[in-house]
Amino acid sequence: MMKRRFVILWILIAVIVLFAFLYLPGLSKLQELRFEEEKLSKDLTDLNQRIQKLQEEKNLLQNDQDYLEKVIREELGLVRPGEMVYKLVPEEKKPTAPKASAKKAN
Repeated sequence: MMKRRFVILWILIAVIVLFAFLYLPGLSKLQELRFEEEKLSKDLTDLNQRIQKLQEEKNLLQNDQDYLEKVIREELGLVRPGEMVYKLVPEEKKPTAPKASAKKAN
């Protein structure tokens, strides 16, 4: 009787180990796929927002003359005939030369 219980216990342990061996890799793969799905979902949301912003800008460029002029002036640097453009260039800092140390005695 005791031997039979011992065999049943070992069979039960073997079934549990076999189940864990077969089930756990699939579970970790499922977690990886869920993580990847979340990442792709976030990327999709970001891309949809970017598409919406670009469509709004396209609409402005097609329909708003003031916005179009602003973009042309800022990004392309174009001016109307007779206008003068002044560019302010920051002054470059000259590197300071290291001070000469006292002359070495010979």
